[in-house]
Amino acid sequence: MVRLVTRDSNLPKTTWISVEEGTRENGDLEDRAARYSREENTIYINRDFRVFEGLRTASSESYPHASEVDVKRSVEEWVSLQLTESVMGVLSLQGSPEWSDAATIDVALSSEALTAAVMPRYATYSLIKRQLGSVVGASVKS
Repeated sequence: MVRLVTRDSNLPKTTWISVEEGTRENGDLEDRAARYSREENTIYINRDFRVFEGLRTASSESYPHASEVDVKRSVEEWVSLQLTESVMGVLSLQGSPEWSDAATIDVALSSEALTAAVMPRYATYSLIKRQLGSVVGASVKS
């Protein structure tokens, strides 16, 4: 049986990091989406990851009348949610016989696994477009 999240107190914190902002070093999470720290219960999300840059670019092109802040906020909200769901889903499997080995959980929470978790870009882009449309109006292209 899968345990559902029933309160926010155990949700991981999400922190966006980037080389430009000085919160990520070159080589750290290079071309990876995120890293999860169990000790801090924090997901560190790489703002420089090319998939996120692509989502921001595509969103800006579809909604040129949206501010850069609105586009960034929308992309980051949906990506944060996707990664939080992924981490919480894996953590909910702990304790079952098939997931009792800590190494198995670590693999499922690795940077590579978290990168794979955010690769369904079409679904994420659809959600971003819906949110931006409600904030700034219709897209200039579909």
